[in-house]
Amino acid sequence: MKRFGPGCIKELVYLLPITPMGKGRAAQTLATRTGELRTIFGKMKLGPDLNNEWLSRLVYFAGHQNGNAEYAWDPTEVTQTTPHECRFYVLQRLQEDRPIAAGGSFAEFLTWLDTDIRSWRDSDPESREPPGIAFWQTAVRNKKAPSKRDVKLWLASNNNTARDLALSIRDHGQTGAFPILADALQEAGCTNADMLDSCRTGDPDIDGVWVLRVLLGDA
Repeated sequence: MKRFGPGCIKELVYLLPITPMGKGRAAQTLATRTGELRTIFGKMKLGPDLNNEWLSRLVYFAGHQNGNAEYAWDPTEVTQTTPHECRFYVLQRLQEDRPIAAGGSFAEFLTWLDTDIRSWRDSDPESREPPGIAFWQTAVRNKKAPSKRDVKLWLASNNNTARDLALSIRDHGQTGAFPILADALQEAGCTNADMLDSCRTGDPDIDGVWVLRVLLGDA
């Protein structure tokens, strides 16, 4: 959510922002929506199988454009620690007592969502879509670059280890060394989350390029 920002998947499912985008409905965020639904589901009575306590602990991060479903993860069902991932669920409207498990990671959730939408869209030849998951971004969050002073200190630390790794990645295309660069930066005192996350889980051609530009400039 922090990396990609809010937007619409397949023109149907809207990913909520972390911070308000405006006033009124535009001010709704992942946190405010989660608070609303936890309150609603905590009081709702659809039948004996409705687990109000479980519904009241989920984090609701997206919703169907027509209100037919909510999408959430369970923070207590951790499926992976590095990077941190949880179990994802789909809650169809008025069928919250029958949650659908949609994967143990955000990538698996996207795959499930794509398959689900295609299952009914592909039945209509005029609605068939090209391969890939279409995402219309609402806003792009700028990465927070460290100060030049900090960068200079990190590059010189531990006999220039971070600098040498960055040069090797840039000059020889050794993109597989980005996680090692993250470790070297952290050992040198780097606490910049955007820098470290970009090295460890980012796209080398996008996030990695940004890291190298911050560390080495455009030369």
